[in-house]
Amino acid sequence: MLAMKRTPETVTADRGFVSHARAIVADARPVLIPTLISTDFVVRGTLNSSGEIQIDGRLEGDATCSRLVIGEDASVNGKITADTVEVRGRVRGEIRAREIRLGALCRMEGDLVYETLVIENGAFFEGACRRADNPRSEDAAKNVAPAQRLAVIEASPHEPADAYPAGSQEPVHALTRAITERLPEFGYAKAQS
Repeated sequence: MLAMKRTPETVTADRGFVSHARAIVADARPVLIPTLISTDFVVRGTLNSSGEIQIDGRLEGDATCSRLVIGEDASVNGKITADTVEVRGRVRGEIRAREIRLGALCRMEGDLVYETLVIENGAFFEGACRRADNPRSEDAAKNVAPAQRLAVIEASPHEPADAYPAGSQEPVHALTRAITERLPEFGYAKAQS
């Protein structure tokens, strides 16, 4: 049998390790499992959570949480307030969040108040949007200026990206023309050239 002699260095090291281990255990936080609304589930009312909610079914009402994921087959009809919102399905209503991501297959009809906004190619968005430092506050959602009202724009291009020579500005000009033609619908005079 092998006997080990304890030296003052090993005792100090052992005490340091035990102190470090106690600090890790004291700092441990429970892992929260996201709340899941499955595809065959319909919720009518208000959802409130301090954690994450994933909706694959249907919500007829408001949701407040830290993170909300709306699946491809999901639909929400109501107001959403969260730190992070990822929309892959359908939403009709207002979203107020620090970060909003509209996925390629989403259909968003309503207003957005955000700190960071990402719209993927193919996303459909109709509504107004406003950047705010604190988008979750009630004041941030008020008075979205008419100048910020957007026309219906589908992010997917009508022609493939390689239809124009490298460095061509034609796709940008085509989008500018499309927006300019729709300005009268939103109360703006069309610019005379």
